[in-house]
Amino acid sequence: DFMATWAMQSARDRVLDPGTGPGTLLASAYRRLAKLGARDPSSRLAGVEISPLAPTFAALALAPHTQRRPTIHASDFLTGFRVPRRRYDAVIGNPPYSRHHALSQEYKRRIGRQADALLGEHLSLRAGIYVHFLVRSLALLRQGGRLAFLIPRDFLDAQYGAALRRYLLRAARIHGIIVFDPANGSAFKDALTTSVIVLLERGTPTRSTVRVIHIRGSVTSDKLLRALNGKNPHGHLP
Repeated sequence: DFMATWAMQSARDRVLDPGTGPGTLLASAYRRLAKLGARDPSSRLAGVEISPLAPTFAALALAPHTQRRPTIHASDFLTGFRVPRRRYDAVIGNPPYSRHHALSQEYKRRIGRQADALLGEHLSLRAGIYVHFLVRSLALLRQGGRLAFLIPRDFLDAQYGAALRRYLLRAARIHGIIVFDPANGSAFKDALTTSVIVLLERGTPTRSTVRVIHIRGSVTSDKLLRALNGKNPHGHLP
């Protein structure tokens, strides 16, 4: 809910989730659009998911709110999803975390060529697949559009993340990085990784402050939004 609230600014926003999974983020996006006053929120949502069951999952996730179905593309976001003519206003996602060891060399080379073209430099083949999702998702945003991604924090420190960090500093305004405390590890129970939420706006970078928020324990969407807006000067929650 926090990711959808921050990323979506208008009832007219066109929203993409590039890895819909069970449709949880699409349901949050629907609620956000409805709150903003959209007449038919489902028509403004799009998702991509490689599983052929994705449309069913999305329909079930939105069932408490509507019987209308969002547009779901059953394809590989990196290799099979056709870029629309009109760019998106918001992208929210929790992309797959597959490490490069789980990908074939042929597949890594294929998605690597696409990433290199977008980055303007070579991305290490050791980069996890979530890096590729982030790079392509940012490219699908309109100028001024917002992206909220829940991803591993590895890219902040790992050598393979250097190209991504340079790209973000050139192509985006980084509004915030929300770090889940290492003692808790991930945003998800039993996940074998540590997590961050990155908040980006596509456009020329500015010298404005980037707020880094550390989460310890559970936290609400409202508390996160207040901290992001500078209402918690210490930057630690709760």
